[in-house]
Amino acid sequence: LTAFHGRDLRFITADDVDAGWDDMLDYGRLTQASHAYDRLPTTLRDAVDKKLIRINPANIPGASSIRTGKKVRRPSDTEVAAVLDALPESWRALFVCEAWGGLRYGEVTELRCRDIELGHRIGADGETLLPTAKINVTRAVVWSKGSGSVGKAPNSEAGVRLVPLSTRAAVVLTEFLAGDSAPADPDALLWTALGATDTFALVHWRIWG
Repeated sequence: LTAFHGRDLRFITADDVDAGWDDMLDYGRLTQASHAYDRLPTTLRDAVDKKLIRINPANIPGASSIRTGKKVRRPSDTEVAAVLDALPESWRALFVCEAWGGLRYGEVTELRCRDIELGHRIGADGETLLPTAKINVTRAVVWSKGSGSVGKAPNSEAGVRLVPLSTRAAVVLTEFLAGDSAPADPDALLWTALGATDTFALVHWRIWG
């Protein structure tokens, strides 16, 4: 929505919105343009409610729901393993939490040492001791212009969950927590960036948000 950056809401017309939509379609993909556009009518509707403007000029039919229709293919276990093998050691544990644990970006960047439960189980041969790992997901990083980067509980009870990981993922996490890069404080973030308290999520939003 760079076309409207710094613009006075009172002077944004329907023609401006149409031209901005055309620019978004030329610049990005359909789904990306739709997500970007979706913020505009919401913002302008709020301005109408607050009596800052009289009418909402963002009324392009179907713009908020248009999609490419392409199906997203889940990577195979072989492909995930190939990515894991190619990653540097510092990123491997974070990757397995997302790839095998299915954690969202905000959830994995709010993980603390205490959230990881390590253990062992007996293998199929009845003798081999295999590592196990579970992730307690209780919080996630969210971002707002007013508060910045904040860790908070999920909006629903379904967001709080215990996630068991595969044996290979458990090996990676066990090695990470036993290594020098893992924090000793159980309340410390598992991964930080730039500084002692900055999460990866905060740095991501500083750069791309």
